[in-house]
Amino acid sequence: MNKTSLVLSILLAGMVIVCGLTYRQYSVAKAELLESRKQSVKLSDFNRLSEQLSRITGERAKAAKRMVDLNGEILRLNTEQAKCAGLQERIAQLQETQERKDASIKALQSAHATRLADLSRELSDITGERAKAAKRIVDLNGEILRLNTEQAKCAGLQERIAQMQETQDRKDASIKELKLAHATQLANLSRELSGITEERAKATKRIGDLNGEILRLNTEQAKCAGSQERMQGLVAQLKETQDRKDASIKALKSTYDALLIDLKNEIQAKDITVNQFEEKLRIRLVNRVLFAEGSARITPEGRRILGQLGQILKKVKDKYIYIVGHTDDVPISSNLIEKFPSNWELSAARAAAVVRFLIYKGGISPEIFAAVGRSFYQPVGSNKSDEGRAQNRRAEIIIANSLGLKPQ
Repeated sequence: MNKTSLVLSILLAGMVIVCGLTYRQYSVAKAELLESRKQSVKLSDFNRLSEQLSRITGERAKAAKRMVDLNGEILRLNTEQAKCAGLQERIAQLQETQERKDASIKALQSAHATRLADLSRELSDITGERAKAAKRIVDLNGEILRLNTEQAKCAGLQERIAQMQETQDRKDASIKELKLAHATQLANLSRELSGITEERAKATKRIGDLNGEILRLNTEQAKCAGSQERMQGLVAQLKETQDRKDASIKALKSTYDALLIDLKNEIQAKDITVNQFEEKLRIRLVNRVLFAEGSARITPEGRRILGQLGQILKKVKDKYIYIVGHTDDVPISSNLIEKFPSNWELSAARAAAVVRFLIYKGGISPEIFAAVGRSFYQPVGSNKSDEGRAQNRRAEIIIANSLGLKPQ
């Protein structure tokens, strides 16, 4: 805007100068012509002055045209100035749009952090579901015990049906005896006819009741047979599940024993710990035997130990292998922060390095692996002491039935 004002000022000053000079020349020439007339100058001088006057008049016309052109230039510059104002307004709008985008990015980052927290809660819920499944197995064992009790009751009902049938047979025999007595002693028992008829009606009704009871007991017996069949199916399923679990635990025990033998020196030095939890096996290695400080490159000693582990893990069947990297809470140093912005990246890179070694050097199938970085959010020692931080800097190899298990 200042540059435009300066140009306008220069153009206006030029116009004033040109117009002033032209008018002054015209006045001088006119005065000289009048003076020459008064002094009766020669005709040639008069012609010269006339030509000069004509030339000045032409220059004056040119100056007038130039003023018109300058006015057009001023109008154009005003238009350009308006466009500049529009551009400045557009720049302000773009800056406002950028600020909204920055706010949106911050909101997305916050939503990402919230999603990570939700995933952690879901992982905890899965662990709870596993505990519920174990409780369900206990409940099924109780159901099997109850069904055994019901089967015993069914046996008692069958015995009761036999007793009632025997009673019915005795009553049928009694009715036959009454009919025979009625035929031979009709004359003597005429007074008792009404009582006998009533007794007979009662007996008939009782027979109907007994037949209904027999039918109900037969239905109950059929139900008991169905329950027994279902119970046998449940028992077979539970036995199959238990057999698979026992085989899995036995295989892990074999792997556990092999690890204790092959890594005896490292275990005694407390560089490696091996623990078995039913169908899950955990191998914990401190970072000093695997990685140098601030590095995700496996040391020669670490390669030797992982080579031994690979020979044993290669024999594991029908299991998944979880590689989990852990760090202490010491921040990443300034000379490494470009490579590892935080302990998340460092722990994940170390877990991935172990997975790569076991796949490409150990010859283990990649489909059974998962690499996870936990940063310093799952400590096993206190981060307030050197000893505790050394315990927290570790890599864990977890062998389990599913990759959905939360590492202990």
